Amino acid sequence: MTILGLANFPFFFALLFPIYTFASFISIYFMLIQELTYHNYESAADILALIKTALLEPFLYHPKPVV
Repeated sequence: MTILGLANFPFFFALLFPIYTFASFISIYFMLIQELTYHNYESAADILALIKTALLEPFLYHPKPVV
C-alpha cells in the first residue's frame, strides 16, 4: 500500500493506541509523582484537571505533521 501512496489504516490504528497510552501514562505518572513530592495542588479537582489535560495533550498541544 505504501508503494501506491495509500495509508495503511490497520497498522496506523494498531500503533495509535499503544503510543497514546504510553504518552498519557508518562504524563500522568510524573504529575502524580510531583504531587506526592511537593503537594502543590489544593484539591482533587486540580489533579483531575491535570489528568484531563494530560489525556488531551497529544491531540491539542503537539503540532500536526506536515505532509
